[in-house]
Amino acid sequence: MRGAILVLAVVGSEAWAGPVTIWLEPELPEVTELERADNLTGGTDHLPLRELLYPPTPEVEADTQHVEDVRAALASAAERWDEFEIELPIATDLSMTLDDVSLVRSREDAEAVFRALVLQGAAVLRAFEADQFGVADQAAPWRVMAGDTAVPLAWVTAYGILPSLGREAVARQDLVDSAGWQDWERLRGAITGMHPGTITWDPGAGTLWVDGREISETDGDVVVRAGRHQVHLVRDGAVCGRARIDVLPDGTVGVPSAASTEHVEAARAAVLNETAGELPEDVRAAITALGERHGGPVYLGVMGPRRSTIVPFGEHRMEVERTFTALITADVGGGVLSTRLFEQAQAGSKPTAGAFSGGAGFEFGISYFLIGVGLDAVVTPGRTVQYANADGETNSEVSVYLQPHGGVGVYILRPVSDTPTLSVAADVAWMGPAHLGFGGRVAVGVPIDGKHNWFRVIAGTTYGPRTLWKLPEDPVPELSAWLRIGLGARL
Repeated sequence: MRGAILVLAVVGSEAWAGPVTIWLEPELPEVTELERADNLTGGTDHLPLRELLYPPTPEVEADTQHVEDVRAALASAAERWDEFEIELPIATDLSMTLDDVSLVRSREDAEAVFRALVLQGAAVLRAFEADQFGVADQAAPWRVMAGDTAVPLAWVTAYGILPSLGREAVARQDLVDSAGWQDWERLRGAITGMHPGTITWDPGAGTLWVDGREISETDGDVVVRAGRHQVHLVRDGAVCGRARIDVLPDGTVGVPSAASTEHVEAARAAVLNETAGELPEDVRAAITALGERHGGPVYLGVMGPRRSTIVPFGEHRMEVERTFTALITADVGGGVLSTRLFEQAQAGSKPTAGAFSGGAGFEFGISYFLIGVGLDAVVTPGRTVQYANADGETNSEVSVYLQPHGGVGVYILRPVSDTPTLSVAADVAWMGPAHLGFGGRVAVGVPIDGKHNWFRVIAGTTYGPRTLWKLPEDPVPELSAWLRIGLGARL
């Protein structure tokens, strides 16, 4: 039989455009390794090995048209069936339309292919004398040996499709005339007696479909009738690999991939040695095709014993690791302010008031360390602090308290790529009008676009142990706590 024919051409899909890191690993590494890779590359999309081995080949209008062409060729063949010496032209026309079909999606598609194959096999047998079909050179492309018997390749393939139609046998009405049925009866034993073969595939790569039938097995082995089969994988609702494969009796065939297992291992070794220029040709071709779909720089990643190795592919060069980061922030929210300096507290009400809170700031990062400065404002509607002016002549009332602050902290998740961020900081603040406070804040950022902008949630508190006013024997502490939401943008 002919060798496996792999159909891996990309057929007009829309792809995310931009840089990409292709990991030569079955699954993506942990998020910390992805962040480390983004530190080196400046931030990319990340794809696991299966995206390289079984690239998306989405369903397009041409797939529907190719099946319709088969139906049209079948109808045309039936109309010309009684013309003189028309058998090989019919078989050739059917072969050309069948070769265009790279995706059998359903039982209806399988039915059209099956009927075309049955008619093709009947036409080929009709074109040759019974004793010539097995020996004539002109018949060689159309036949295959079932044991010692030459049988039409088309009929072997048609018999293999029957399970996808919910049937076990070819019926008399499937054949075009009585002569075709007699030929089938004569050769049926040889065809149905062929031992089955096995198709193997990686279940993690998607759901396997064979001749329009979804395969439910998950162990990677599917027993099928010998012959030629149309297979494809579906992952995340999209077709991600197509192939036409020949399964020999008692043989085992894997779903063809863009690169062999041995060559992928060789590529991993090359990346670990930072010699990506020495990749096997099939791996290089697959990476090139995937990179062209994404339209940006391509990097290759491999997990070593302790950490990942990232290298550029092709003419691209690695960016310098981003050691320094700068972030501007703005946020609003609410909280509480507690102090016995409230004029109302002196009259007997509680010293704690609800507050509106907002702030703007700047963070400068050095690797995982940060320095932050900013200005917060706390507003307590209906609650005021009264104090004398510098000359002690008049009283001033205030319900808006400015809190300039500065401090240091650490990034648990750095703002170097379009991934979540997390920081913890301790700071010192002037708590207007009269406290020096100490506190801290925690900020969580979620990326909102591909331009290094984050939606942030910030929680914090500041405590001033005593007022700087000289109050006799009373420190009068102040506590401010808040929860705010806002935005952060990397410069």
